[in-house]
Amino acid sequence: MKDVVLLRSYFDPEEAYVVRSALQAADIDVILFGDSFCTNLPHLRLASGGYRLSVPVSQEALAREALADIESVEPTEPIGADAPCAACDGRLFRRERSWRWAIVALFAEAGFAAQSGRSRCLSCGAVVDNDRRRFPERAFFFLCSIALLVWIAWPWANWLYYSFAG
Repeated sequence: MKDVVLLRSYFDPEEAYVVRSALQAADIDVILFGDSFCTNLPHLRLASGGYRLSVPVSQEALAREALADIESVEPTEPIGADAPCAACDGRLFRRERSWRWAIVALFAEAGFAAQSGRSRCLSCGAVVDNDRRRFPERAFFFLCSIALLVWIAWPWANWLYYSFAG
């Protein structure tokens, strides 16, 4: 284990697995540390350092070169919005994540961050607000957050009532 160097850390399992597969296809020995831990406890990915992609020291230069080739590939299909970017007329977008649900994820022990209605253009970096989510989806998240707050606050409210009521 001491002859291994950390190549990169990932917090999304899909990204880590795709890069690991690409490096293995290039005949590079790859070790993915934190795989079982982050898969079984997804809400602790950030605290544990995520999926740590490591390679032997003897293959580090080859792995870094292959990783640079992997990251230089541009997406070929539109991601997100259907309409082109108003700033540059580009059609490649990446959805942004909304961290306002992080507290819900923390208490529910679910390692997710809901995607927002905003997308960022991969060509020029402009933010496109294409909030096309329908009302039922927003209402569902709102009702879930209210239910979670009631579930958390109910024991405290009962304790306060019966402690000071008489």
